[in-house]
Amino acid sequence: MRAGSANGSSRPIPDGFSGVRNFLLEHSRVIVQDDSGLPLRAFPKGWKVNLYGRYVPHQEEFEKYYQPDLAALYAQEPQPSPLGFAFGYHWQREDGILMLATHDEAKLRGVETVNPSNR
Repeated sequence: MRAGSANGSSRPIPDGFSGVRNFLLEHSRVIVQDDSGLPLRAFPKGWKVNLYGRYVPHQEEFEKYYQPDLAALYAQEPQPSPLGFAFGYHWQREDGILMLATHDEAKLRGVETVNPSNR
């Protein structure tokens, strides 16, 4: 598998999910995903993760992917604002979840998780 860039060059992506995860974290400045993407715990220092929508546990065949750390953040008050549209595996508008992760090379203090409702 190869990933292209804006300038037309491409780099090979290592085999296996850990290779893809590491490639994305090393070569991306922004990652937009739902909870089926990289787990929250996979974001290392220097990443800020903004949460939107609602975290809904998956059906029983996918319950092994439940993220208690993500659920705890969504349970805090005030909760993130509703997303207002379906995104990813959650096809119901009221269950939309979006994680916007940005890499800030200047901030190497740790992963910062932000609930936009707190601003």
